[in-house]
Amino acid sequence: MNDPAQSLTVVSEATAYEQRVLQIYREDYAANYPSLYTAPWRRKHELNAENLDRILAAIPARMPSWLDLACGQAWHFSHFAGRARMVGVDLSEPQLLRAHKNAPHASFVRGDMARMGFRDSAFDLVTNFWAGYCYLGNQDRIAALLQTMVGCLRMGGCLYFEVLLPHDLESFNRSKFSGRTGFLVTPRSSDFTEWQYDDAGGRHLMMSPPLEFFLNLLTPHFRQIEAHHDLAFMIHLIATGKKVAEPRAVTLFPNPSIREVEGGRAHGLAPLCRTRLDPGGVGVGLALPSSGPAETRGRQAAPLRRAGYRRIGACCNCLDKFVFGHSRAFLL
Repeated sequence: MNDPAQSLTVVSEATAYEQRVLQIYREDYAANYPSLYTAPWRRKHELNAENLDRILAAIPARMPSWLDLACGQAWHFSHFAGRARMVGVDLSEPQLLRAHKNAPHASFVRGDMARMGFRDSAFDLVTNFWAGYCYLGNQDRIAALLQTMVGCLRMGGCLYFEVLLPHDLESFNRSKFSGRTGFLVTPRSSDFTEWQYDDAGGRHLMMSPPLEFFLNLLTPHFRQIEAHHDLAFMIHLIATGKKVAEPRAVTLFPNPSIREVEGGRAHGLAPLCRTRLDPGGVGVGLALPSSGPAETRGRQAAPLRRAGYRRIGACCNCLDKFVFGHSRAFLL
């Protein structure tokens, strides 16, 4: 029988960031990874599974093609055998060897996810979990990754990845998970955009752009974008219905405490609030999470509801629907 290690295709030369990743994701770290980042995060993975189930069910193809970047040990692939043709990409060979064992029905490639040579329009679904893009270290590389992900998608395809925001990093060291493990987040910039994470594998040097960065890049390419906060540390961002890119994009103000909405005032919005102006100048309030009743009184602005999925207002020509909400209380 062939050695799985021989079936892993090496497609990239090491860069400085790749070397840092490889130094962390060694054999001993890969051996302990499930006990650190799978078992303790059961509810996060349940939400992943729920989202993936509905995404795959909505794809018209009988056997859609799915690309998972920074696939790790292929937990997600292992739960959907027979639902898609799967290709996983990761830098770490110890992780990929376990991925091959966990999901023998999938194919795996060892390489830099930001520099993969997949042809355009090759996949129906592209994913990236655990905010793996943070390892890329600067916004240019992260933007290049997003362009790669969008380019790989067929028309009508879906992009699903988890976004880790500076706002949420500030609270990590107060979590039960940090208390149990002693793992710590330390800012390398005053706004937590650049940060480091120290765990059993060593020091992870990371970057987390704000949510606006992702929405401004993705909005022209998709008919609908959902951003659901799990009330732990992740936003689950799902962009569906890839379309021909349009030149206009949603504009999100950087001020996290905006109160003014077109034609009126927004009341009781949570700290992570934004006002979006479409090309026609209609103000739409967005809130995450809603700590109490909130309303917007701007022209054509929809009410903000406290729980569940929230569709916020009518959408501009670039985006048919924007959904922003939270899924459930995930407090670790």
